[in-house]
Amino acid sequence: PGTGGRMLAWVYKKFHRTYPEIRIQVSQSFGRQMQKDIASGVLDIGIMTIGNSWSSKEVTEELRKAEMILVMSKDNPMKNAAFFEPDGTEVIDLKALCDEYFVLGNRAGINHTILTDIFEQAGFTPKIYSQSGVFQLNMSMVEENLCCGIIEEYHKDELPEGVISYKLSSHPTLNVVAVYKQGKYLSRAARDFIDIAKEYWKECELKFE
Repeated sequence: PGTGGRMLAWVYKKFHRTYPEIRIQVSQSFGRQMQKDIASGVLDIGIMTIGNSWSSKEVTEELRKAEMILVMSKDNPMKNAAFFEPDGTEVIDLKALCDEYFVLGNRAGINHTILTDIFEQAGFTPKIYSQSGVFQLNMSMVEENLCCGIIEEYHKDELPEGVISYKLSSHPTLNVVAVYKQGKYLSRAARDFIDIAKEYWKECELKFE
């Protein structure tokens, strides 16, 4: 649910120019449910985010690799824990925030697993303030200095005015992928849909370079 809105509008606009007679039925779901729907044939193609520990029988095609970044209120004093890496990148070591509260994604989502892995690598279990899959709600809680969060870098331009972001010193990443069932025949239209999605994420990547 957090990944697809603007992407689908952008992709469908280009797709419809080539295939005006094809109607796409869109279904939003969390990652684990999407896996089940693809395996059962309910969905032909899924677009989702996965972490390094993700495994599945389904075929995945990478659309984009994205870095995960830390977000906090501009009033949070832990912003003083930021430091500069040799290349000039301003970062924070996640371990410095072990006493802070965090908002995590919905337990049904793949992103929850990705975030759990990030905290495990940092060596601590986060104090959880909320587990919500609603981005705007999560960022409102961060802006009020109720908690911190970790989000995909491509959401950076959606942050409220009172929220600041930093790269993490561990530079964790996730992959945005297209997923479909192993052995499934992809029509020319389905293949083009995936390729257009790759174009979208390429443009997003250039935006943040």
